[in-house]
Amino acid sequence: MNILITGATGFIGKALVRRLAAGKNRVAVLVRDQGKAAASLPAGSEIYAADITDKAALAELAPSIGSVDMVIHLAACINYNAGKETLFKTNVEGTDNVLRLAGKLGAKRFIYISSIEAIGPVSGKDVPAGETQLCCPVNLYGESKLEAEKLVLRGGAELKMETFILRLGNVYGPESLSFVRPIAEAMLSSNKAWLYLNWNLYQWHPVYIDDAVAGIISAAVKNNHGGIYNITGEDPATVGRLAEVIMRELAVDLKARRVVGWGGIYIRLSEMWSKFKALFRFNKYSRVNWVYSIEKARRELGYAPQVSLEDGIHRTIEWARKEGILLKRVN
Repeated sequence: MNILITGATGFIGKALVRRLAAGKNRVAVLVRDQGKAAASLPAGSEIYAADITDKAALAELAPSIGSVDMVIHLAACINYNAGKETLFKTNVEGTDNVLRLAGKLGAKRFIYISSIEAIGPVSGKDVPAGETQLCCPVNLYGESKLEAEKLVLRGGAELKMETFILRLGNVYGPESLSFVRPIAEAMLSSNKAWLYLNWNLYQWHPVYIDDAVAGIISAAVKNNHGGIYNITGEDPATVGRLAEVIMRELAVDLKARRVVGWGGIYIRLSEMWSKFKALFRFNKYSRVNWVYSIEKARRELGYAPQVSLEDGIHRTIEWARKEGILLKRVN
């Protein structure tokens, strides 16, 4: 296959390029920083540099890239605090530009990497939420991803491309601590600036990097005509379960960190506040579950996550230890 990938130097992008380059595929990548891409991607990757928000630059690149079978669009602004203008310019306008580029390149399939934040958290009665769940994102990032999804569906129909929208859960694993790190460092640090989250109330649905990549590849190779799919791990985890798994890996006694009579964990405000502050617009017992069904992806794409939460966190923390990037334990 001839494949163009945007966002190839990101956490998911690098892993995806490695997997696809190992097969008999021509892999072209569209990045902002050509030097960074050359240093981090496999030899043989065709590297093209442009900002996805620059429509003219993309048009100029099209003849150099040549024809492709599909485009996998990962590039996005994932900074929840970036502000509406920045988030929508990159995630919505940029996606439209990449979609139009895909049309110029003759792509027959467009795979858009969205997020479960486009659906937003759901109430207990809606767990697990399927792809037809009413989308109510609670932050600007989620709103921008949902708008981009709508654009992809419209543009794909107009350009006669098969469009796949993959709503990924919180992706974690070696080379990224974005999901595991806040809780791990809360256990290791004496910092008292915490956001209190109930131990058993909140639920998340993470996905290990290898499974996330497998989900993307399944959409790339499956012989169907597209659709919207949730791509998460096999099972969700409460804050308590997630914390206990990390606690065992770190050999930390969490008793001193829990509040007697309440049961909970304090998460660093600096890393998690932007994600959770919108929840306080709702009743605290209503929409507090990021839990989604993968049955459609399992049935139509053959998606089958292989890495358990315990194994995934073990691999992630082992990598972090070797790299020396977790805070030293504070007794």
